[in-house]
Amino acid sequence: MSLGNGGGLAPEGASIELDDNDQRDIEQAIQDNQPTIFNPDGISNTIIRASRNNHKWYGLLSTLRYEMNENITISGGIDGRTYNGDHFRQVHDLLGGTGWQEGSVSPNAPVFLEGDKYEFDYTGKVRSAGLFGLIEFKKDKWASFLNLSASNVNYGYKNNFTGFELDPVDVQSYTAKIGATYNFNDANSIFFNTGILDKAQPYKNVIITNFWSVSDEGQVANNFENEKIRAVELGYSFKSEKFSANVNGYYTIWGNKPLDRLPVIAEDESDPESDRIPVNIPGIDALHTGIEIDFVYKPIKSLALEGLASIGDWTWQSGETVEGVLPNGVAYTYEFDAKGVHVGDAAQLQLGGQVRYEPIKGFYVKFKSTYFDNNYADFQPENLQGDNGGRESWKMPSYFLSSFHTGYNFKLNETDMNVRFNVLNLMDAVYLTDARDNDDFNSPSFNDFDAKSASVFYGQGRRWNMSIQANF
Repeated sequence: MSLGNGGGLAPEGASIELDDNDQRDIEQAIQDNQPTIFNPDGISNTIIRASRNNHKWYGLLSTLRYEMNENITISGGIDGRTYNGDHFRQVHDLLGGTGWQEGSVSPNAPVFLEGDKYEFDYTGKVRSAGLFGLIEFKKDKWASFLNLSASNVNYGYKNNFTGFELDPVDVQSYTAKIGATYNFNDANSIFFNTGILDKAQPYKNVIITNFWSVSDEGQVANNFENEKIRAVELGYSFKSEKFSANVNGYYTIWGNKPLDRLPVIAEDESDPESDRIPVNIPGIDALHTGIEIDFVYKPIKSLALEGLASIGDWTWQSGETVEGVLPNGVAYTYEFDAKGVHVGDAAQLQLGGQVRYEPIKGFYVKFKSTYFDNNYADFQPENLQGDNGGRESWKMPSYFLSSFHTGYNFKLNETDMNVRFNVLNLMDAVYLTDARDNDDFNSPSFNDFDAKSASVFYGQGRRWNMSIQANF
């Protein structure tokens, strides 16, 4: 079970033309310490609004494991979940005013008080049920598995202003995975995994909930296809008393990969002020390839030196011409070319190391540092048209992240105690974790595929935590 209430705050105000008389009225109201709410002359105020996202989530997961014999183990189970998310905007603080009107002030417009909801109020509903099964086989030098699952996701929507409730949308999905390991001896082994994942798109790609559509029926996305992920992985493992290492390579084709933000299309291309409606762009594929290496070296029992390397090449493979129909019945054609553009918001080069020292039994200190590079901004399809087709996204600066960890395990009377202390981002590095290329939400906005054109998320600075654990 998960229950949550919360959201974010932001200023919002009506924008109107003020004449000299209006301006004098505002100045006089300020001098008299009176609310600067609208009056018959058209004066308005600014408020603090709240965008709320409250949820109720319940689920049941049940697993059964049965050892058929010394070689075969069968396990499986059910997974059922129900989720309601209430999303609405409301007046949080009138800042001294007595009421507020959304948009331009009008004698016939509704007046909102603190706590009143406006603009949108809907409930997103997700119901899911699934079955999964796993067969594991071990004999001599072989170990293998087969995993199958199937599920149905039901997406629903209710407009709490109008009471309209959308006919639920059912989406079926499945997975099939198989893998095997062969141990040549106690030190050397190889493994192989492959699988197909047919995965339901996120809620926002199936149910459009942005209210660009005039009619409630327009809330259904006009295009959505399941994500289709096909992956192959091959690796080698070595284990010894002082040194262990793993090397694996992967090749993944990610079909219908969802975008971070849906592109929008004008409801009426001839009208610059026309509503812009988000649409799904099916058939966007990405290719993920790479190699991963990790090792541990213990020159003495109390000291461990660890290293890792992850080198990837993740690129979009799609140049698309998509035809569809908007919720208002208008046909559209959408073209873009993302072939060769790197997938964003994931550092495709990571090099790291860690030193762990345990000078006395139960007490340890650990220092870890990782270098991140080849991290690109998310692309937006509307920017990859015409001469900019296939143009690479902005590459974010590389950075190091370091951390320090220490802990002590001891007994207090008959109770096992554990004390831990951690410092994250030890050097207080300033770094970017995510970015969106040529973000038109910026003001001013640019379309130059560089730093000034992107919106970014900064990583967290230095922080620490401490914990004490008692095992009775």
